[in-house]
Amino acid sequence: MTQKAQALDRWIRSDFKAMNTELEELYFENRDSTELLGKSIKTQLVDQGRALITDLLGEGNTDEGFDSGFELLGNVGFYMAACRRHDITEPSRETKSPLQEASALAMQLGASLGVIPRFASCHLETHNRAVNGEYKTFTSLADEKIFIDFNTRGVFSFIRASEALRSCLPLGVSHPITYDLLSTAKVALDEVYASNASLFDQLDINRFFYCVRPYYRPHRVGLHEYRGANAGDFAGINVIDLLLGVCKADDPYYSQLLVDKFLFMRPEDQLVLRDCMRRKSLLDSFLECQTEHKNDPWFQTNLSMFLDVCEAHGRVAIQHHERLVHKFIERPADTGAHTDQLDINRFFYCVRPYYRPHRVGLHEYRGANAGDFAGINVIDLLLGVCKADDPYYSQLLVDKFLFMRPEDQLVLRDCMRRKSLLDSFLECQTEHKNDPWFQTNLSMFLDVCEAHGRVAIQHHERLVHKFIERPADTGAHTDQTDLTASGPPLPVLLKGLRKLCDMRCAAPATEGFDTRHQDIQSLKDCLA
Repeated sequence: MTQKAQALDRWIRSDFKAMNTELEELYFENRDSTELLGKSIKTQLVDQGRALITDLLGEGNTDEGFDSGFELLGNVGFYMAACRRHDITEPSRETKSPLQEASALAMQLGASLGVIPRFASCHLETHNRAVNGEYKTFTSLADEKIFIDFNTRGVFSFIRASEALRSCLPLGVSHPITYDLLSTAKVALDEVYASNASLFDQLDINRFFYCVRPYYRPHRVGLHEYRGANAGDFAGINVIDLLLGVCKADDPYYSQLLVDKFLFMRPEDQLVLRDCMRRKSLLDSFLECQTEHKNDPWFQTNLSMFLDVCEAHGRVAIQHHERLVHKFIERPADTGAHTDQLDINRFFYCVRPYYRPHRVGLHEYRGANAGDFAGINVIDLLLGVCKADDPYYSQLLVDKFLFMRPEDQLVLRDCMRRKSLLDSFLECQTEHKNDPWFQTNLSMFLDVCEAHGRVAIQHHERLVHKFIERPADTGAHTDQTDLTASGPPLPVLLKGLRKLCDMRCAAPATEGFDTRHQDIQSLKDCLA
């Protein structure tokens, strides 16, 4: 490894890791605003990495042998993956990677090595060189180390199982040593299961989901977008699939899976997997012998162990799906309400345009709106934070009536004539403010008002601002006449939405209109 390659390696192991760790701690405490946090740290990370990589490009000769080149590719890949994690790059808003120097070096290395031009899982697992007892990680977080430690153990156990099964091929299924090799494979798969169980018990769900997983996302290298690294990007697990015979290389789904992962593996792994794709499986070999030899001692003995290996492999697959995919990815994604999973540019340019106004016959109708149902306005009116006789709010209701189903219209009309809960509490305030029922019910009522206001602020700041106002501004679309679903120009719409947000959260300081802030404050003052 050249001195400049060593300089990048030292940075990856030190300052790079420290900056990522600092950013992760910021994100973890403020999960709803990661994009706005740590801007100076992100700038420092980009600039330092670019300078080191530019030096390497200028050096020109990066050919120090395959292993050195592969490690260098991993270091460049770590830098690009971190930039993607911190939303410095984002493939859907780009036609090519803005990390031009890193892309150039990664593509040069990938082409010469015969692998994908980004980091692969083996850079973190089977080919992650330790220095003074420490291997490379993105962060100093304990959960990332837990994840890599146990994954690496599992990968090597899979490899031991695959090598044992490959050794069965020249011996044949009737050979007495085949039993020993199958036994070795079973022990190795049991080790995978045990290692995974420890991983799933020790790994923190939220730390993994929010602080480890994001470094494995897709990103661009040059013009092309490459999928993220996957812990299964090594030949061993597929060798086991194919040699046991539980998966077939000519199955359209499975063959597509293999094609997609080939260049994420090292060349020697690619050769092993290609060889196994053309081999007869042990399952098919046992089936061929079934009629003639099913009562022979060797058949009974070796078949029994073969079936144990198949069961062990299946048990690991179920464990992976139920304890990793479901527990650490599917469930937190479902419960976390991840609006950050919605891509800003995809929404603005590819989803939002379907909601624009258009004519039906002679009349132009505004676009559909996600708020075109009675429920949200029923909450406004019954809480009392909005009033049906307010000119702005009543116009909003009139505009949306015919976008609702008739039964929703009836419900909303009924609520428009009802006394609000806020007004009911205010009427009771003087006489009953010290009564237990008043204190108890008022406290919960104010909690509901606060929750409703919090949702309104979230909608305005995380949807309206992030997904409409900001991309319109950066793309110079603010004055576009047909930009909004509701019809009016964007500045007019934004002013109206800000007013509605202030009404719903009973904002204390507003310009040109009053909210129910003083009334709610007077009720808060009644609480003991």
